[in-house]
Amino acid sequence: MSRPIPRPRHAGELLIDLAVVIGSLLYVRAASHYPPQGRQIPNLVGWIAAGIGALHLVAHAVPRLWTLTHGADPADKAAATEAGPEPSGEDLPAAPRTAPVALEVSPGNPRQVVLAMAWTAGLLLAVYVFGFVVAVPVFFLAYFLTLRAWRTAVASAVVMWAVTQFLFVDALAVPLPHGLV
Repeated sequence: MSRPIPRPRHAGELLIDLAVVIGSLLYVRAASHYPPQGRQIPNLVGWIAAGIGALHLVAHAVPRLWTLTHGADPADKAAATEAGPEPSGEDLPAAPRTAPVALEVSPGNPRQVVLAMAWTAGLLLAVYVFGFVVAVPVFFLAYFLTLRAWRTAVASAVVMWAVTQFLFVDALAVPLPHGLV
């Protein structure tokens, strides 16, 4: 089996991974000012995101980890195929039965990844500025108006407002952030 040819790292990937870690830690810091009941989920999400982001940062220095965290580039597969045929099974030692199986993950369209990150950042900013109860339905309305029909957008915004208000605020009495405005 030929060794994978490492693809060049891009500064943009490093900056995005760094932004994920810094943004997650800022999110955790902001959540520390919430009441105890209201900071549990933000802390959980924030620390998980920071940990995954840190793993991505480590992968910039550890090439074997790169494929796991960032996926294989299709150009890598093409270059490995051009490098020559793989050795026959007779040339290779028997693989242990507990060998890990590599998962094939197709890389996402970079434009879609950036758009998803922008939508997420917009939601977090809206929660910070306007509060959770206002930001969530407005986010769903804007998101689905962009991607779907207006009926879907309005229905999802109303449902998310109802879930936020009646489940979290009224039934569970979870103190949600009110925002600056």
